[in-house]
Amino acid sequence: MNANSLRENFSNEPHTAQLAGGWLFEKSDFQANLCAVRKCSTILFLSFFAFLFVIPAFAFTFYGSDDVQYLLTTGNGIYATAINGVVYRVSADSSKYIWSAQLANISARPIVVGNYLVVGDRSGYVTFLSRDTGAVVRQLRFIGSISSMAVGDDNSMFVSANRSVSLIRLAPSISVNWTSSVGISNIKKLSYGDKLLALSEDMLFILSPATGAISSSYPVRHLRDAIQAGTDIYAYNELDEFHIQNKSQNSLFPAIKLFGLNSLRASSDYLYLTSTAGKVYVYSLQGRRIVATNEEKQGLDGAILLEKGFLVMGNRGTVYGYSSLGVKEFEFNLGGHMTDWALFGNSLIYAIGNRVLSTRLDNLCGIDSPSDNDLVPSGYLDISGSAYSGTALRQVQAYAGNLMVIADGQKRWRATVDISGLPDGEIDVSCLAVSSASEGDLHTVLIYKSPEAPLKNMVASYPPDVPSTGNALIRAFDEAGRPLRNVTLIVDDKAYKFSENISVLVGVGSKTLLLTRPGYKDYPLLVRGYGIDNTGLMIIGFSLVLIGAGIYVAFLRK
Repeated sequence: MNANSLRENFSNEPHTAQLAGGWLFEKSDFQANLCAVRKCSTILFLSFFAFLFVIPAFAFTFYGSDDVQYLLTTGNGIYATAINGVVYRVSADSSKYIWSAQLANISARPIVVGNYLVVGDRSGYVTFLSRDTGAVVRQLRFIGSISSMAVGDDNSMFVSANRSVSLIRLAPSISVNWTSSVGISNIKKLSYGDKLLALSEDMLFILSPATGAISSSYPVRHLRDAIQAGTDIYAYNELDEFHIQNKSQNSLFPAIKLFGLNSLRASSDYLYLTSTAGKVYVYSLQGRRIVATNEEKQGLDGAILLEKGFLVMGNRGTVYGYSSLGVKEFEFNLGGHMTDWALFGNSLIYAIGNRVLSTRLDNLCGIDSPSDNDLVPSGYLDISGSAYSGTALRQVQAYAGNLMVIADGQKRWRATVDISGLPDGEIDVSCLAVSSASEGDLHTVLIYKSPEAPLKNMVASYPPDVPSTGNALIRAFDEAGRPLRNVTLIVDDKAYKFSENISVLVGVGSKTLLLTRPGYKDYPLLVRGYGIDNTGLMIIGFSLVLIGAGIYVAFLRK
């Protein structure tokens, strides 16, 4: 992936909007957000500079009464369903709240067919909602819980309930075209390409999309998922078996043993697999073999395809970006476990708890710390981030409220801002980055300054023993291993402030030192000086002079 294609990389830019009782509070306007963050003329000038170069990121947050269950994006909108059955539609162009509908016990991932958002529930109802208004247009009742739905061809869709699969056509009216009884156990997932795949606990069925007749079936114990890629079918189960069925063989066989597989995604040339063990596999469809393997430090929840490459979602909120050949290009953390995600144009839409957020795919950099909605104490605020585009940044200016400081670093940068003079409450933390090619990018997160924020832990590296005539070099870090600036060292009840590296003359014997910094717990350390100090050397020298004089008087003087 070259430098130009790396413009697909990410930084999270959560501008927020809130749904509460059906009302939306909107903060997504780019210029308004800039003016709110920067209040002096210099900062306004820089904001205008950023506006010249940056495509405004579309990002929003809304709050339902329960966690987000499913996300769905279409050409003109974003849909989200909550665990309590509420369905929302939000405009992707302006983040305007359009409508909500109260359903119940949603049991299958919704789909969009024609002019309808289709939702299935545990009572067997398939509900067709108008995409324009959210009104219920039609309901069909099936026997058993709706387990899966898939979009078909020509305004049609497939639905599974219990041990049956049905085809629903939308024209001339919404009606069931055929229903086929499949197997002896419940169908748990449908997948449609050229072939219609129906997955049960221990069988994989291939059905005719036109009639519902079963053309082939394969026993697969504890089957989890299957997809069609080209003319072949790929499947995996809970026994860590990766199965392949190709056109020349009328059987499905375990080809590879891969531990903890939980996701399959197929491009035109490759199959991308992820596992709960943190493994990422790239399987060549043409060569029929694994051509790349990577391992991350956390379990993985799945992947999503990009035009050039793919993203892998970690189970602790980290997003990993890969080229199509499986070369990792970048990673960043979105601040929490993602329950679902989808692509919309040039943005990644993702859900964390009861929030839905969006982040642009073409930003230069992002803030790694602090995270959005962090509670921070008064004192020094440490800001750090990364250049996700893979290109060196010419300059990064970090802001906390109306305070600005030039950040250090190019591909990874950091800055420290004293926010003790800012009032408690919301603080917009931003970074304005400019690349060597004069491309600009603005990134913002929202934090909360509060006296109730818990103190953070400080750690330090230092030599426990130093020569009495030498200095002890001490460095302070936060829990993530990032260096801390503006640390105060207390020695013998005297305070010494250091911008970064700390140096102190210990002398002879043990000495207790104390590192302090606003917002952090005090860190005591014990350093011992060994050898003889300057006073001792003077006494020894004077004694040697006296001894020499005595020898001279007693023996050498004539």
